[in-house]
Amino acid sequence: KGTVIVRLDATLMKLQQDAAQVQVETLEKDQARYTILTEADAIQAVQLEKTLLALNTARIQLANVTEQVRRSMITAPFTGQVVQLFVEEGTVVGPSMPVAQLADPRSLEVSILVSEADAHLFQEGDTVSVQVGPTSTPLIGHVQSVGRRGDVAHAFPIRIALPASTGLNPGMSATVQPAIRKGEALPTIPARALVGSSIAPEVFVVRNGVAHRRSIGTAGT
Repeated sequence: KGTVIVRLDATLMKLQQDAAQVQVETLEKDQARYTILTEADAIQAVQLEKTLLALNTARIQLANVTEQVRRSMITAPFTGQVVQLFVEEGTVVGPSMPVAQLADPRSLEVSILVSEADAHLFQEGDTVSVQVGPTSTPLIGHVQSVGRRGDVAHAFPIRIALPASTGLNPGMSATVQPAIRKGEALPTIPARALVGSSIAPEVFVVRNGVAHRRSIGTAGT
């Protein structure tokens, strides 16, 4: 956290910062000199007032340039690992343009999209089975959030937190098995009705006389 990930070219801004700093120091010296002269009635007080106004303006300009220089460095908002860089040295970047992807391997989560027909299978706090890759041991995850609004394809986002120290990497694919609630009756179908593979089983569902191929989740035998 706080480590610089990307540093933008701020050469011109640093020159402006140096010039603003010199201006402030010069006006501070003028202020001290004019204060003494004003107290001795050697100059009019209005000259000191103009110097004070110019000094305040210069300080504001210095603070503005200093903030621009600070924003030229993009720092990590949390402790993690840079898993992908979207720019290289010399790339011209603009506002809202992503420059790097940062991930915390100690706090991974699975993001999935489910159809409106399956959205009711997930509730916040549910314990679900998550299998990452075709041969990995299933992990226990917990549903963090369930989207209340679907996208244009009527799919709802689900976020599932994974346990720490799982040895996983961001970007890996996963299969999620929703929780089986107590008293919930699950349909039973013969094995010959399944098509596809055991990892991604599917069945044909007939609606209005038309057969539709649909992915399903299996539990037990």
